[in-house]
Amino acid sequence: METSRPHRTLSVVVPTFREAANIPALAERLDEALGENGIEWELLLVDDDSNDGSEAIAQELAQRLPVRMAMRREASRDLSLSVLQGIRLARFDRLVVMDADLSHPPERIIDLLRALEEDGCDLALGSRYATGGTLDRAWSPWRFLTSRLPTVLAQPLTHCADPMSGFFATDRRRLPDLEQLRPIGYKIALEFMVRGGLQVKEVPIGFSERATGTSKMNARQWINTVRHLHRLYRHRFGGWARLLWFAAVGTSGFLVDVLFYLGLQWAGVNHQVARALAGIGRSIAASPSGNTRAARPPGSGPNLSPSA
Repeated sequence: METSRPHRTLSVVVPTFREAANIPALAERLDEALGENGIEWELLLVDDDSNDGSEAIAQELAQRLPVRMAMRREASRDLSLSVLQGIRLARFDRLVVMDADLSHPPERIIDLLRALEEDGCDLALGSRYATGGTLDRAWSPWRFLTSRLPTVLAQPLTHCADPMSGFFATDRRRLPDLEQLRPIGYKIALEFMVRGGLQVKEVPIGFSERATGTSKMNARQWINTVRHLHRLYRHRFGGWARLLWFAAVGTSGFLVDVLFYLGLQWAGVNHQVARALAGIGRSIAASPSGNTRAARPPGSGPNLSPSA
């Protein structure tokens, strides 16, 4: 029995910041995964002014592959805002959003597109935590915690196993008005799901740790993630948001305490020191929740300088 083929046109939107080393491999794997399925595609890189040679690499790749780059020159760098600009600039309505570091397997894009078409959903989500999904076995306990904790906090907002995933397929015509969105940081798919009320289908993927470059997840991004989640709680639950938020943060604080303690014990730290450090970690994890300032005034658009 022949497997049905997905839609024939696709824009792959990838936000980048200092990912020059990963761009060529990403483009080649996309060409192999999509070209053999007869899909007319483009790779649209939206770069946060990396100044690492990414623009020149994109221009060289454009000589033989459908690759182009838009430079986003703003004082504050924000992955979600880069994704939104990419969606606006994309040639095609059918979209895939993914990371540049190859942690999201390009080979699973076909499965995302097939789910989008055959299951009638608005958004097909590449999921690490759905049945059949996997994580990199090399992850440390701390790396697992930094992935799992935001997922636990987001659970009341959605019915997804992996609502914090950044790998998804959708159709631009099914998305909510982009000007009405208020994302902060990395989790644009969650913004679409909560504010747009989209029907979601999860597709299990194998998530790999980046082989080249450094992770952009730092303390600032953690704070932005908590701010974004708090903002979505208020949107979804209205007057109940504060109570639910404190309950979620309290639960996650307990998980931080326990998991951080176990991680320190696994690393060989003695019991008393591990308990003290775990308590400090729990306090840090809960402290940014009251910060709910908007990232930028509504309707203000970034300065984009598109290149080939």
